[in-house]
Amino acid sequence: MSNPQFVRMTVSGVGIYVRIHSQAKGFYRLPIRQEFLEGLGTRVEDEFEGYASKHPLVREKTARIIIESNWHKSPEDPVKHSTVSCEDVNESFVENEPMHVAEDPSEQSKSDANKKTQAGAKW
Repeated sequence: MSNPQFVRMTVSGVGIYVRIHSQAKGFYRLPIRQEFLEGLGTRVEDEFEGYASKHPLVREKTARIIIESNWHKSPEDPVKHSTVSCEDVNESFVENEPMHVAEDPSEQSKSDANKKTQAGAKW
């Protein structure tokens, strides 16, 4: 894994980053295009701001938000989502697990329920 690439700041001043992952056949990077910034970046920010407004310690401890994947479905969560983590200044998870942000805001509660059954993540 390499250093995350800065995308933009949230309205509350937390940086959103994309992490480049290594795979058996090399490296891949999530696309950073205007539609990415407007779509995935906005959904991540909206979910973070909503969750953090109800959980001030999450907002206080989060130094950066890392987008780990583009929109996808998985066996554990059939709702199209992105995997996201909040990290503190020591690059440790603020929450116990990465979170899922549903592409469609109306599907977020379904993705939350799927993720909770799997690992207990909050979003």
